[in-house]
Amino acid sequence: MSYDQPQLKTLTLEELTLDTINPRFVDEQDGQEQTIKLLFDTAKIIELATDILKLGYFENEVPIVLAENQKYIVLEGNRRVCCLKTLTTPHLTPAEYTNVISQLLTRYEQEAQNLPKFIRVLVVTTREQAAPHIARLHTKTTKEKWTPDQQATFYYNQYLQGTKISTILASDEKRGIRLIKMAVMRRLITSIPYSNDELRHYAASSDLKMSTLEYAYGKPEIQDAFGIEFTELGFVRQKGSNEAYPKPEEVATHLSTKQTSAIKYIIEEFKAKRLNTRSPRLKSRDPQYQALIETLKNLQSNTQSKTRAHGANEGADVTFDDNIHSNTTDTQPGIPNADDKAREKTQPHPRRPPRPSSLNQLPLEGVQYTKLPINLHTRYWELNQLNIDALPITTACLMRSILECQIKLSSREYLDEQIAAAKDIVNTIRNENAQPIREYIRDYQAEHGKKPSETETARFISSLNKEYMKQSKRLEKLELLYKSGQLDDYFRVCCLERFGSNRTLRTSLNKIASSDAQTPGTISWFNMALHNHEFTTTKDQIHEAWKLVSPIIRHLIEISKDTKD
Repeated sequence: MSYDQPQLKTLTLEELTLDTINPRFVDEQDGQEQTIKLLFDTAKIIELATDILKLGYFENEVPIVLAENQKYIVLEGNRRVCCLKTLTTPHLTPAEYTNVISQLLTRYEQEAQNLPKFIRVLVVTTREQAAPHIARLHTKTTKEKWTPDQQATFYYNQYLQGTKISTILASDEKRGIRLIKMAVMRRLITSIPYSNDELRHYAASSDLKMSTLEYAYGKPEIQDAFGIEFTELGFVRQKGSNEAYPKPEEVATHLSTKQTSAIKYIIEEFKAKRLNTRSPRLKSRDPQYQALIETLKNLQSNTQSKTRAHGANEGADVTFDDNIHSNTTDTQPGIPNADDKAREKTQPHPRRPPRPSSLNQLPLEGVQYTKLPINLHTRYWELNQLNIDALPITTACLMRSILECQIKLSSREYLDEQIAAAKDIVNTIRNENAQPIREYIRDYQAEHGKKPSETETARFISSLNKEYMKQSKRLEKLELLYKSGQLDDYFRVCCLERFGSNRTLRTSLNKIASSDAQTPGTISWFNMALHNHEFTTTKDQIHEAWKLVSPIIRHLIEISKDTKD
């Protein structure tokens, strides 16, 4: 079978037409507007647009287009082309997504300026010619996916080669931090001293997956036994250290003998398959987990006493190996001895309180809403009574109402102050330039037979002082808030702008304002809850939303209280 190589060509975005019979669609779409709308609804366009703005547009796999009837129809790459079209020509965005795209373009204003207006494409003359290529991309695996360990190494190597950690984590901060933890822990466990070569090789090999070991080192009690902790960005450091970017190899050299013994004990348990990701011994609420922690503590104390007996000559590895094989109770956790059985009958195991995210009510403890105006107070009370497992959509809508009302209540004086300040600046600039303004109006009237419009006058004043146009637009925006009352506008001015310098709130503020409708607790998510009849949510997402907005709500309540005081 002969192979017909598609032609590589550079085209403008305007020249490209989205495929109305895209395999993503059940039925053929009626025109470009409907095609774009359906892609936004079903193909995660917002997420892709965010990635393109953050990371740039890469041409590692160029779109495939069909040259037909003087058009270039996109057969492969419709999502990417749809993103580029709406980001560079925002009026193409479906109405319900306009605010989200606008927020993205504002947040990534500099990056948006670098979006391409031309892209390279592969041009085919028939759909049949493109079919094998598209099938290969969507029905077969053309690249071997990296394991989590390999992904972790890739991330950490970027850091070692000088890439800023903020850049590395930009695309997916949560996953990026997890991978950094995996990479540094691999380096730490391979840097501690071993007397057992077989255990050393196991710790360094792919047989010990970091995605498995993280079930252990992710536990705070086990971190304590290891003598380590993690920074916010995922770097491992000694417990109690303030170092921001420690090297795991150096951290390993500062751990005590008892701490490295604890690390080797856990590694040996995984090697012997006495621990795995499903082990009760790694489930925090299981009594066997507490037994494991006690074993690590006893192991440490035994090691410490033996080390003292040896003086300066550390025989820790020998002691460690002896403890592993002699500790039959922990080696066989499922077989309690007679004393254990008798103790279990007479002493019930203490139960830990449930995690807040497992509850069917939101955790409103500490939210001081009792002194708020009665109608707002009542909304908080009702939110506190709702069963979020049974009524998640109702909870989302009520949470949105509370957020909006609390912002407006807590921002009255702030908004008045900002309007007054903008008016003062505008009036001051006018007064300072009163004479040139009068002359401009006189000359304009003499030339055109009428006075200039307010817009034309404002443009003239701005030529004298650039700050005038900036403050005029700000004043117009602030005064419009009183009329429109839009939640997203209020949030941007009265929360994001007002508290943006607050380091504690900054991350939450940016996420609420700029993340898409798939992220619970964002403005887009709340708007979907209130206005989209197809909106659905779950108890877990409600807890996520509350976790995101509650710090802002608490801060707003505090401000209201301080104002009254």
